[in-house]
Amino acid sequence: MTALYHRDGFRFEPTALTRGPWSPDAQHGGPPACLLAYLIQEHENGPEMFLSRTTVDLLRPVPLTPLIASVRTTRPGRKVQLVEASLWTGPNAGEGVEVVRAVGLRIRRGAVTLPASALGANSAVDLVVDEARSIGRPSDGRRWPQPGESAFGSAGFHADAVELRFVHGAPNLIGPGTMWGRLLVPLFDDVVATGVPLALALSDFGNAASSVVTPDRWGFINADLTVSLHRDPVGEWISLDAITRVSSIGVGVASALLSDLDGPIGRCVASLLIEPR
Repeated sequence: MTALYHRDGFRFEPTALTRGPWSPDAQHGGPPACLLAYLIQEHENGPEMFLSRTTVDLLRPVPLTPLIASVRTTRPGRKVQLVEASLWTGPNAGEGVEVVRAVGLRIRRGAVTLPASALGANSAVDLVVDEARSIGRPSDGRRWPQPGESAFGSAGFHADAVELRFVHGAPNLIGPGTMWGRLLVPLFDDVVATGVPLALALSDFGNAASSVVTPDRWGFINADLTVSLHRDPVGEWISLDAITRVSSIGVGVASALLSDLDGPIGRCVASLLIEPR
């Protein structure tokens, strides 16, 4: 198992490294989000466009069985485009069951001369939780899980395919948290996830980085994920400075400022389904 998926055309076979913490038979949200972002980014004239916003709807539990991908442009344009991608359980795209769908907003890349005051707004103190708190660097964080610690009681993407380092908080601690993460394995075969797809893979950890209930007694499952970026992420590390808000109707929202080692890159938001395990 040296990658998250094995690819054969538009057929993707998930490995055990995609497994999530909530069910032994379902994928973590990060791998399919990463895969669909990659397909949207590469579709048609992708390199000419910047994938500014990606919304992923997890329609059903994503199984650990071969999936068929589909990708199409739904709103063509020279400056702004919408591209939609899905994963299906059937033998062909459009057949069987659609389990996850993503819509990407792509904006043209251009050379724009901006005033220094505008670029100065890209400050690393623009934090979600506390402007006085530093997000630090990966070396400042404590690796999770440590030997002997439970990674939500299961192996899979969150425990074996990523390296997570917590500067503030931890998945088993209540409250806002700040973490750095990186992928340890390729997306599929010899293709390594970088840039926007990497941000999608790691943004799904916003709820884990800022738990408000303990994962041994409660499920707080992402029903969707939206990632909005203003530039390409650089390098292998992505930081989430995250906070979760919940209500007594069993619904929550996890949001985070996203940064790389050069500073902020955007934000992510996820809607949460909360219920006893």
